[in-house]
Amino acid sequence: MDIDYAHLGGEASEGAGRGAAKTVSFIAAVQTNQDGHPRFVVFTRVPGYTKEAVENWAGRALSPSTRALSDGLKCFGALAGLVTCHEPHVAARASRPASRCGWR
Repeated sequence: MDIDYAHLGGEASEGAGRGAAKTVSFIAAVQTNQDGHPRFVVFTRVPGYTKEAVENWAGRALSPSTRALSDGLKCFGALAGLVTCHEPHVAARASRPASRCGWR
């Protein structure tokens, strides 16, 4: 399961990005098949990118047997105790380390 954050909205004059005013925060989850092709996608609105919001979302949206891949956003650290395997990847890294989850 690939998991990432997304947001919509925001006023251009008030800044941009996930901390901007008047944005709507989402968590996006994509289930892929054995070839890495997307099968299902879900966007769920969350109150913000906090560990508490991720814990609440994961409790409703993920099975404990989930193997999750996310970026390095700090709030996704909450997944570690809720799923079989959580593997964070920081996108800025030049090379990708070997998977701890046994895939990719």
